Amino acid sequence: MTRLDEVSIFDGKLTFLIPHDWVEGEEDDDKDTYLYRLPNTDSGWFRVSLITASAKDPLLKLQEIFKDAPLISRNLSTGSLIEANQKFSVDQATGSRLQIYFWRVGNIVRPDLVREAVFSYTILRDRTQEPHVQDTVRLLEQLVSQAKFS
Repeated sequence: MTRLDEVSIFDGKLTFLIPHDWVEGEEDDDKDTYLYRLPNTDSGWFRVSLITASAKDPLLKLQEIFKDAPLISRNLSTGSLIEANQKFSVDQATGSRLQIYFWRVGNIVRPDLVREAVFSYTILRDRTQEPHVQDTVRLLEQLVSQAKFS
């Protein structure tokens, strides 16, 4: 069983769990993104960003945000909508082939806000079949679906 720690970021607007042994990393002074990873790793970067919108009709706004998502699920305990997807990419600096798993999680914060967290996990493509990578992706999918907004 993986030991988990609760992380509260963006001045408490987003709370979620991450593996205990992960550390917060640096990301080119980007104040809109948080980065987590295992220490001393060359692959396996977990990024989180948050978008907040004000709306007269938050439910309509939330539906609008996810209207083009190919497959959406809902976390029954939080009520959040979740889109999971993945894509391939190439690191422009190194030419390394990457696999990016990403999740968009959105919910209403009463009375009139809609928050959308974008989580991504980037791994070298040639490592995606390693059992520990597959376990990490499954764990992250569970953890991000339980993210809480305030």
